[in-house]
Amino acid sequence: MGLAKICGLYFKNDKKYYDTISKKVMKIHFINRNFLETNIKNADIIYINATCMKPATWDGIIQKLIELKSGSRIIVNTKKIEHERFKLVNNGGELMCPFGSPV
Repeated sequence: MGLAKICGLYFKNDKKYYDTISKKVMKIHFINRNFLETNIKNADIIYINATCMKPATWDGIIQKLIELKSGSRIIVNTKKIEHERFKLVNNGGELMCPFGSPV
């Protein structure tokens, strides 16, 4: 049932679909390390919670992101990546302050 919770669906009656999804989920690796000291060149998807980053740290992260392979996806909240190598694909969601009031 762990897989069902990850995917938000229950596949109990569809073994073929369950097997296909479970193989893809098994390829996911969560890395919790210092971003600036980690090799990310071959990452497919990067998630960055950038809310409290100082400008110098954010600039260093952008330099690391430049090393990513073509086609990688980056998900960032609260900051924008301003560099010609990157293209905004989706700007979704609503900005909120820490107390829940719209900004």
